Amino acid sequence: MKSQSKKVEKIQSMFVACQDAEARFLIRSLAGKLRIGLAEQSVLQALALACAMTPPNQEYPPKELNRSKLMSSDSFKAEYENLALILKTAYW
Repeated sequence: MKSQSKKVEKIQSMFVACQDAEARFLIRSLAGKLRIGLAEQSVLQALALACAMTPPNQEYPPKELNRSKLMSSDSFKAEYENLALILKTAYW
């Protein structure tokens, strides 16, 4: 049996087993149309903020958890925006 035939068979069996709105979710997820793009951007922004706030290379438990307190507002914002750009570039 070809690989594509196996995939079609699996999808058919999943579709038959769906109840209520599950079928729509399954088809949208397979088509890549779940409309969760906004949520992905929020996660990337939150991850960039966490990376900017947490100082790297610390012993455990860390002495400082919020690096923004040690930086000026402008330099922290620049660091955060740079990390956000790096994460978005790596993700896309």
